[in-house]
Amino acid sequence: MKKGLIATITVVAFVAVAMIFSTAMVQQASAAAPAADAPDTVEIHSSVYTKYKQGPVEFSHKEHSETYKVKCAQCHHTWKEGEPVKKCEDCHKEKKEGKTPKLEKAFHDNCKDCHKAYNKAQGSKDAPTACKDCHAKK
Repeated sequence: MKKGLIATITVVAFVAVAMIFSTAMVQQASAAAPAADAPDTVEIHSSVYTKYKQGPVEFSHKEHSETYKVKCAQCHHTWKEGEPVKKCEDCHKEKKEGKTPKLEKAFHDNCKDCHKAYNKAQGSKDAPTACKDCHAKK
């Protein structure tokens, strides 16, 4: 009787440990998936605008995520693990709507505030904050 109980407990414990380990591996893989699936470089432009004052912004997504260790949710602030990344224009429009800032302000606040904080923390001016430093010439 005791041998059967010990064997059953051992099997149950082994299965539980295997399930916990496999769940952790799946969560780790899904957390890494968005950055891994993203292109190396991204050009920020939107169909919200029919014309631009400045040219589009192109940046290295890979460098931001890998070198600077920017977490996905720092830029994709509504993103939840396991969900697809939404386009900024899904929520941010050409004009402010309620408490949701317009698309241009959302981009500028997110990028420039992060760049300014980086520069302050590093005691440098490496991260661009001027229009001409990010926007391509038209």
